[in-house]
Amino acid sequence: MSKKDKVSKIKRDMQNKRREENKRETEYLSSIPGLKESIIEGLRADPSEFVSEDEVKF
Repeated sequence: MSKKDKVSKIKRDMQNKRREENKRETEYLSSIPGLKESIIEGLRADPSEFVSEDEVKF
């Protein structure tokens, strides 16, 4: 196997690993009751409903 082929295989393997991790994370988050709806609600919210970054205190 050439060096180029090895690099391509490593990249494919890394992409597949990321896809699997993303899939598991999505499945986990989807299992939390109400989370999906809450996220969708937030995405649809008018920007005026949010406070600015400067106003948030930690």
